[in-house]
Amino acid sequence: MSTDFQCQWDIDRVYEMIRTIAEDIPDRLPGTDAARRMAEFSCAELGRAGVAAAVHPVHALVSIPKPAVLKVLAPVELEIPALTMAHSPNTAEPITARLYDVGLGRWEDFDGLPVEGQVTLSELSYAPPRQEKQRIAGLRGSCAQVMMNWGYPDSEELPMGSVKPGWGNPTRDTMHLSEASVPCMGISRKHGEVLRRLCREGPVTVMLQTRADTGWRDIHVTVGEIPCDAGADFAMAGGHQDGWFGAAATDNASGSAILVELARVFAENAPLLRRGLTVGFWAGHETGTMAGSAWWADRNWDRLRDHAVGYLQIDQPACAGTFGWSVTSNHEMRDLAVRVQAETDANAEIAWAPQVKNGDSSFFGVGVPMMVAHSHFPDEELARTANAAYGWWHHTRRNDLDKIDRGLLKWHLDTYAAYLRKLTMDPVLPQRFAPLGEALAARLGELLPLDDNDRIGLRGLCAEASRLHGTLRGLDAAADGLAQGTDRDRGRIDAMNERLKRLSRILIPIMSTAAGRYGHDPYGLTAQTTVIPGLYAMAEYAATAPGAAREMLWVELARARNRVSDAIAEAAAVCAGA
Repeated sequence: MSTDFQCQWDIDRVYEMIRTIAEDIPDRLPGTDAARRMAEFSCAELGRAGVAAAVHPVHALVSIPKPAVLKVLAPVELEIPALTMAHSPNTAEPITARLYDVGLGRWEDFDGLPVEGQVTLSELSYAPPRQEKQRIAGLRGSCAQVMMNWGYPDSEELPMGSVKPGWGNPTRDTMHLSEASVPCMGISRKHGEVLRRLCREGPVTVMLQTRADTGWRDIHVTVGEIPCDAGADFAMAGGHQDGWFGAAATDNASGSAILVELARVFAENAPLLRRGLTVGFWAGHETGTMAGSAWWADRNWDRLRDHAVGYLQIDQPACAGTFGWSVTSNHEMRDLAVRVQAETDANAEIAWAPQVKNGDSSFFGVGVPMMVAHSHFPDEELARTANAAYGWWHHTRRNDLDKIDRGLLKWHLDTYAAYLRKLTMDPVLPQRFAPLGEALAARLGELLPLDDNDRIGLRGLCAEASRLHGTLRGLDAAADGLAQGTDRDRGRIDAMNERLKRLSRILIPIMSTAAGRYGHDPYGLTAQTTVIPGLYAMAEYAATAPGAAREMLWVELARARNRVSDAIAEAAAVCAGA
């Protein structure tokens, strides 16, 4: 990285921006006046920082939660405070049914429970996220779901959240995913534990009603651009600027302020950039299931396809009580995270995991590699708070300014700047693909035993994936040689960078999505937790008896296999000659 880069953070200014957002612009729900003022604030702050910016109105399907009704009718009478989840169906009449505890709300958690036509109780977590919990509940026949908050056992905070599985604005084909299939509400951890205990002791009968204000409204996305004279390629940094009721200090006032400060410093160093930097302040994050960033991806597809080199998502930085550093990314960005960690704090451990399609990761279809990074809570605290990964206050009205650790701001800024400096300033892009090739070959090897008589055709695919892994290792070595050597031949470097970009465009849609290039998977889709989500149903196929159901699964999996085969062949062709 260039030693000429001047990086002088104004932490006082960053903290004052966080304070202004949290205290002067609360309740930043999309479609409201507060959300519009937030977008204008971001635009004005970017202007002060010397960055050209604009606010883009987007018509989006969003939802605002309203109070819900939940009463226990038997074995005791009890009224429990509740809040409807955004995008939940409104109940025309009260629902009265038996309550069953389904734990995390995964598919297997319903096994053996007669939940058809009954209400289910799940606990809030990202395993799976709310949207997937309700989708599974609907598929298993539950008529409604109550979600108990994370946090300490005696916490009475009500959770806010969305259960809309459809990503972004709906199309005519995906409209059925744009609202939850079953009514959903959130309750406190304290009352959830009461219901869980009652369910363990015997039958529990509940009555519930839900109400959410759902409709099409104008939301506001703010985008700033720092161009580069050297060419049209650019890196992206982004995060959502909207929020739930209250201050939403860590979600995501801190992220918005950090984005502005990063933009200021990179604008001051613009003459050093080899690639531009685009900063996006998205809207419709939760209430529209990533409607703003999905719109921006659709609207800027050609530019993203040809010129985007990577995306850093900034969400939930500097939470009080966090310490270690976590990174999730597409496989080709893992090396970037490791190298930056070695350069900035070689003694600190880095927790890395593959990035799944969550948050505003709306760019998987076009194939832009991304990463998310921030400090994290110790395991002991997660155990005490039922795995509240972003603090017990996350998605509650208690997310106030005191939840920001001012001392962590510089650490986050330093590390984010290091990622973006490599993406915008290194002659050779930092993506390295051997980890991706290894993960691809390993996953196909895991699935191969499920393909009886090679009916799907995974045997040949495994061999091709293994060859591609070796080819990608060679490409990485060539890229490292160019990056570390004295050869600064612009033509060779440009050709290598085009290969690296092209590989992401080809491989991310098959490594990280089931829908492929031009659609979006439902938010939190269980298949997304695996490499090659399109082949997730292999285990179901292997366990299904011969007949129509198995043949339909075969068609689905054969077509997914063919997508993978094409991607491997295209990737090998891109590497040829490197």
